[in-house]
Amino acid sequence: MLEKEVNPILFNEDLKKTGLLFPSENGTMLRADSFTKMMGRFAAKAGRKASPHCLRHTFVYLSRKKLSLKELQYVLDHDEKHNYSGHLW
Repeated sequence: MLEKEVNPILFNEDLKKTGLLFPSENGTMLRADSFTKMMGRFAAKAGRKASPHCLRHTFVYLSRKKLSLKELQYVLDHDEKHNYSGHLW
């Protein structure tokens, strides 16, 4: 049950063709607010708090020894005037 709720693409061949990681049930891109609500529901079921921003921090933490600061800035859409080196390394 939870697998279908988590990502409908796993159970729908037509949605697999969209190339989207989290498509809406009608095959279009999932809106940001819908994704945030979905994450909140799953986190609540797990007894946790989570948000898309938490995913962003997790990505940075897991990537800190694999990507350079410039690469992380690019991926996170930060320009060079933001200096996060104290937070990352």
